[in-house]
Amino acid sequence: MRNYKRSTFVPLIGCVIIVSACQGADDTNVHSEIPPWTTQDFYDAIDEDDAKQVQLYLSDSTRATKEYLGYYLLDYALEQERNDIAMMMVEAGAGVNTLPAVTHDNLEIVEAMLKNGVKPRGAWLAAERGNIAMLRLLLEHGEKDLSTKTAARNGELDAVKLLIEHGAQPEGLHDAVVKDHEDVVKLLLDSGADPNELDRYPFGRENLGVPYKFIDEFLSPLHYAVIVQSRAMVKLLLENGADPNVAPREITLLQVPSDFERWPSVLETATGSEGGDDEILALLKLHGASSTAVHDDEDIEREKELYKAASVKRHTRVLELLEEGVKPTVFGEFYYAFSEERYQPKLVQAFVEAGADPDDYRFGYPYGPASMALNNGDVENFKRLIEAGAQTDTFSTRYVYRKIACVKGLNEAIVYLWDLDFEEIGSEIWIAVNYGHTHMVEFLLARGSRPDNLKTAVEDEHVEIVKMLLAAGADPDQTDGSDEKTLHQLAADTGNQDIIDMLKKASAD
Repeated sequence: MRNYKRSTFVPLIGCVIIVSACQGADDTNVHSEIPPWTTQDFYDAIDEDDAKQVQLYLSDSTRATKEYLGYYLLDYALEQERNDIAMMMVEAGAGVNTLPAVTHDNLEIVEAMLKNGVKPRGAWLAAERGNIAMLRLLLEHGEKDLSTKTAARNGELDAVKLLIEHGAQPEGLHDAVVKDHEDVVKLLLDSGADPNELDRYPFGRENLGVPYKFIDEFLSPLHYAVIVQSRAMVKLLLENGADPNVAPREITLLQVPSDFERWPSVLETATGSEGGDDEILALLKLHGASSTAVHDDEDIEREKELYKAASVKRHTRVLELLEEGVKPTVFGEFYYAFSEERYQPKLVQAFVEAGADPDDYRFGYPYGPASMALNNGDVENFKRLIEAGAQTDTFSTRYVYRKIACVKGLNEAIVYLWDLDFEEIGSEIWIAVNYGHTHMVEFLLARGSRPDNLKTAVEDEHVEIVKMLLAAGADPDQTDGSDEKTLHQLAADTGNQDIIDMLKKASAD
């Protein structure tokens, strides 16, 4: 069950009478008339589990399209466990991808959607939950998003194994170490995971139990094994090639400085741990661990020049240095700009295509490169950054992306995000109405969003939005929950005659 209220959720389209005529043998017209209906009527029928009424709406093929049915309405039917209605909708063509059905753990609906040729999506979520039957079905139908991160985090060994067998990269080693999933760690290492990869725990992953002082530090799996004081994990990593003296490159720490006075080596981390483990310390020293980290500074001067050129927006020089073989490791801070005049999409594209890690940027900034790209309306680079590995594996980051896309009115980004995650769909129309994004309200309603937030549209005098919400079935006679004023009274307070007249007409109808 979601953690938001559906009464403040999202929805769509106006009412039209569809009349189909056929010519009989005796030249008498026989009319089959579908009564006028709205999106709100569709939601009401789902609430009442009225399959007969839903079937009537589905017969209106000019409105009950794949896009109209396949987002909010199908999601709502699945959430309310109206499985018969959901199946009717799927048989009528609902479903842009299988993620809504995977989200609601409905294998029968997933099977029906796949038989209809709907795109398979959600393998990562099925794996995260350990739903092997669902995962296997999606993989058999060609699902391509094969991330093992969240499954490794949850210790879902069989799911991780199945994903790797189907070509997934062995990701999530740090998380599996922190969570002490030894069998998963063994599998990832045997499958080629790098025991010396340096990773960070950015925004949204604090719940893994990593002490706050280590959040956003570049640390290896061995660091985390030491932090959680797992002797078995330390031994396993060392036996599989973990270097106790691994350290970030010097340019990395210049661009994304450590929060410590100096970056903590594995041995320093072990020594500084509360109630340090003598056996772990001895094991590290046996493998040559040093308290002083040595940072690779090869080509440091040209790397400094690269980041300096980026910071002063010298795009041509950046491209020259990249062509000469200078490799960026992180994004640092050059991407950080809240205005399109200062934001440089060409530089962002150049860095991401050159291999800079989109999750490595200066600590303390609330926006990483992906969020900042969205904030500046740069949807193409946002997609590039996500495809290059920008964090999407926590609700916090997905929520930030979705909120920015809504606030900025980026319809294309919303659709892209729906393809990544469907678990928290619902807040979009509230934001679109609140910010007066007429085009986004229209876009969301066309995809089955519930016509909510009429009160806000009335109070803010968004005439076109009021018109669209009423056409989609929003109740013109609802009262304000705080002071019991009707929408008619609120409209009268604004003095907006267009809205006053629309509400009167809607009430009369």
